[in-house]
Amino acid sequence: MKPRLFRHVLLAFTLAGAFATLAAPSQTAAATGDHEQYQKPSTLRLSVSSGVSATRGAVLKCHPMGGSHKRGAEACTQLDAAGGHFEANAQNSGAACTLQYEPVTATAVGQWNGRSVNFEQTFSNSCVLAAHTGVIFDI
Repeated sequence: MKPRLFRHVLLAFTLAGAFATLAAPSQTAAATGDHEQYQKPSTLRLSVSSGVSATRGAVLKCHPMGGSHKRGAEACTQLDAAGGHFEANAQNSGAACTLQYEPVTATAVGQWNGRSVNFEQTFSNSCVLAAHTGVIFDI
């Protein structure tokens, strides 16, 4: 009788574990859904201008991904990591940029996760721009 009772208890624990495993993905999906709801659709008009070349521009759309940015997925990932703050997005601050002064101005206007964005900053050259903003202004 004891082996039979042991098998029933073992079966009960096995079934309980199986149900817990089945329930886990739905809890994970709910958590993921909450995170996706937190990320509101974001659209930014980006431009880079300099005295040397014409102004370049692109549209970056995140959550869902879209727009005309050539490296949009990477740019969205970098902005997500920085909480949408361009100035907190130094990707390659150890880059060896020349001291050549050919100023470039990066501009971003639009919405990021429900927050209005109006960013403009001038960098001493395009290498310094890339070092401080990663691929966001690689348009």
